[in-house]
Amino acid sequence: MLLGSDAPFAKACRTLAHFTGATVAEATARRATAAAGAAWLQLDLAEAARLEADPTIDGPPGEPVQQVSVDGVFVPVVGGEWREVKVLAIGAVTPDGDGGVQTTALSSCARLADAARFGREALAELHRRGTLGAATVVAVADGAEWIQGFLDLHVPAATRVL
Repeated sequence: MLLGSDAPFAKACRTLAHFTGATVAEATARRATAAAGAAWLQLDLAEAARLEADPTIDGPPGEPVQQVSVDGVFVPVVGGEWREVKVLAIGAVTPDGDGGVQTTALSSCARLADAARFGREALAELHRRGTLGAATVVAVADGAEWIQGFLDLHVPAATRVL
């Protein structure tokens, strides 16, 4: 379990009360959020297992030019130790109107997992976004070996920006 403040839950409770008049205790908001996150994780895991079992399943069409960024971030966990959370961010690359580009429509996937497990579990998000079939994928990441392995697994033809 990650350490953290109840401040985000308190803010969510105040926002809910402001817009709806409904009051919810911080503990209830925390439990509901944890339950929703656990349910979403199970859906993602089931989808990843389905895709691993049948790699011929076509993904939905996605943006033709996409950016993926993969990294690890250390977070404190209960007991005072620190663990690395693996994170994937995906975005659509579009013209910005000034001759450059911007990344929009961001989504992400994060797991407290080793690199191999993260590689398997991130498959659902990559599939959902149509990244695996995108015409151009630009990968912005550092040179960590596990990240290069992730890119080799999912988007080996990606243009890599170190």
